[in-house]
Amino acid sequence: MKYRKISIFTSPEGIEIVSGALINEGILDIQIDNPRDVLDMIQGLKPTEWYDPDQIPATEEGPAKIMVYTHLDGGEEAAEVAVYRAIGEIEDARDRGDFGEDIDLGTLEVLIEDEDDEEWKDKWKEFFKPTRVSERIIVKPTWQELDGIDVKPSDIVIEIDPGQAFGTGAHETTSLTLKHMEDYLKPGDKILDVGVGSGILAIAAAKLEAEEILGIDIDEEAVRVSEENYRLNHVEDKAGSIKGDLLLGLDDELISWADMVVANLLSNLVIKLTPSVKKYIKPEGIYISSGILTEKEDMVARAIEESGFKIEEIKYDGEWCSIAARLI
Repeated sequence: MKYRKISIFTSPEGIEIVSGALINEGILDIQIDNPRDVLDMIQGLKPTEWYDPDQIPATEEGPAKIMVYTHLDGGEEAAEVAVYRAIGEIEDARDRGDFGEDIDLGTLEVLIEDEDDEEWKDKWKEFFKPTRVSERIIVKPTWQELDGIDVKPSDIVIEIDPGQAFGTGAHETTSLTLKHMEDYLKPGDKILDVGVGSGILAIAAAKLEAEEILGIDIDEEAVRVSEENYRLNHVEDKAGSIKGDLLLGLDDELISWADMVVANLLSNLVIKLTPSVKKYIKPEGIYISSGILTEKEDMVARAIEESGFKIEEIKYDGEWCSIAARLI
């Protein structure tokens, strides 16, 4: 299948700013290539997670890159316009000094390429392996065996094939969310997963004995992939996904429905969605938000508190954090 790849070159410090600008333009399906992540893994500065460092070639820090993909179906021009508009707004804000005098956002160059996905679509699978992402939860790619993992009787094993949807469990933001879910989810809870992606959080909720889980995503591909992963993990009787946008509202029957809402997104989107989350969570319900850089922690926490939640706990992993809050 032919597709268009739009690459934006920035700095590691500029990833959050560029990602936020794209989200504000309605572009949520992005891929981030941060050379620091690979360097940290090779240098042993953090767990290798699913990555096999023996298979990753030597590298050195260069520019970060954010990729936007769109099918060649007539919508590619609109995606390009949105990207250029986002970059223009960033450049204007930088020139005004909104990000501070010393900020390095890189070149902000945009590269547009038309490619065929047949050669690359499965290549990334070579670098993933089973890993323990929390005290009880092990995530295993469907094409791998549980070699080298000490599986205890109380462990939860999640089989996952992320396809083109976000959510392998390898990223710190996902593992932080899972750890919070282990701490706060109670058997019989109803869970709303905002931005369901591959369905990994919804599957974990089902295996942690939630009664019912609803995943929502604006991306039809994420809905399809998550439903496939529910069946793969035999939790389709508890978990389901729908295409939806929390900002546009959900069915009235979901008002005050959830005992827990989980949202592993990005800081700007968490801030934007939090007032809407309140509508669908029960009093005393738990709201877990992740995808938050530690430098954005205070800003996100303030938005959560202003929406009527009390911060219960913040977990950290490297430059990322996850916030658990309770509706009061």
